[in-house]
Amino acid sequence: MATQTTPSVTVTDNRDATKEDAKILARVYRALVDATKVAKSATRAVTDGWVYPDSLEGLRSHRDAAQVILDGIMDKGWTALTSMPRGVVAGQATPQTVGLQFFNRNLNRNLKLRLTASEAKQINKLSFGC
Repeated sequence: MATQTTPSVTVTDNRDATKEDAKILARVYRALVDATKVAKSATRAVTDGWVYPDSLEGLRSHRDAAQVILDGIMDKGWTALTSMPRGVVAGQATPQTVGLQFFNRNLNRNLKLRLTASEAKQINKLSFGC
């Protein structure tokens, strides 16, 4: 008995970037910034909580919950960034600069220029105002 295999198909978004794509990029960036701040704050609270050991259990629980939320937002953000069409720009920020800041510090913006994560963060801050 022979089985047929279906070749895998990759769908590429070849449409032109729109203003709505730039708005989505801004929303993704803002969600990542906010969730990162909450997670870092919760981690700092645990570190500071050693002074009052009775509060550590609650602080750790909050930190763990904040990390789970951040992970979920990062998963959705990565999916959104990688599905955007070429040419999406919001200010000077691009999906590549947002990805570089939050996901992989070794991503290239293009083949000629390598941005550092801090340079990407600065571009994103200028573009989105936060």
